[in-house]
Amino acid sequence: MYAFGEVEIIAKIRNAEGHISNIDANKNKRRTAFIKFASSAVLLCLIIFVYTFAWFTMNKNADVAGGDMKSASLPFELKTEGTEGFLDSCLDSSYKRLDSDSVVLTTADGQSIQWLVTKDNNANNYKDSDTNEDDTGIHPGSHGVLRFWIVPKEQQTIKVNYNLKITPYKKQYPTTTDGKTDYDAKPSPVALGESDKTLAAYVDSHILFFRHHDGKYYSDMLDDDLEEEIKFAENNDGELQPCEVTVYWVWPETLGEAVLENSSKGVICQTINGTNEVLKKLNKDPGGFLKGYYGESKLTQDDITKNYSRLSIQYNNADEDIGDYIMFLMAEMTVSPINSVN
Repeated sequence: MYAFGEVEIIAKIRNAEGHISNIDANKNKRRTAFIKFASSAVLLCLIIFVYTFAWFTMNKNADVAGGDMKSASLPFELKTEGTEGFLDSCLDSSYKRLDSDSVVLTTADGQSIQWLVTKDNNANNYKDSDTNEDDTGIHPGSHGVLRFWIVPKEQQTIKVNYNLKITPYKKQYPTTTDGKTDYDAKPSPVALGESDKTLAAYVDSHILFFRHHDGKYYSDMLDDDLEEEIKFAENNDGELQPCEVTVYWVWPETLGEAVLENSSKGVICQTINGTNEVLKKLNKDPGGFLKGYYGESKLTQDDITKNYSRLSIQYNNADEDIGDYIMFLMAEMTVSPINSVN
């Protein structure tokens, strides 16, 4: 039997959870048209490739003297399998193209490769006879995977650093002869500039990438550099086998799904030792998650629950801006050797 105060507290918690569920349900109804629009307007990873090693950006001549790294001395290469996405033809010619087969491997002179996709390994960017280009793209609530392989040369155990860079492209409409913007014409993609920092922050905060997923929770966000030790398996002949690397991406449909343990749909990240990865990211840049938010203090799950009506609207408004203005994203994965473990 509960004391009156305990009943009151429990009732408030249940009322808050019901309130959140109602708000999220109403958002789903309101967003039906937005999702259909976004599926052709927000085309994630329609240009997507693997950028092999960070130092290539500074040193285009792989074979150099002195203490500089040589490509031939790298302990691994990267491999990607599948087919091209819809807009892969937009990639600069410096990126290694598909050959007759559906496998691309880095080489000493290749420097960089396209990130190929399959039906199960893509961001709704797979090109086949059953896919309608107008139905590609992602929307709030979407999730999926992107895979590649690290192919060892000699060392069985290595340590690597992953760095994932996402570049958003906005729509730019042509102008008519009288200088007016022609919104009826087909837009072209333009990389975001200095004046688009807020829009870039929305993309960075709402479309999240992780290294691991246990079937329920995501972990090890690819927000900053992530280090990982890899031990390559051997086949029966003692040959080292490639290691599959999976990147998990998710666009939380609601603010509750992004950060709240009491969300009706469940939260995407588990709170471990008092830390939730997505809530930590939110507090680094609240304005990226919540359009028009200017608070200075850090938000807790209790703060978000108490103010969910207002904050969820701000989260939804940021989603709307992504759908309205972002045409597609480009993903670059840099994999760098840290040192040789053995």
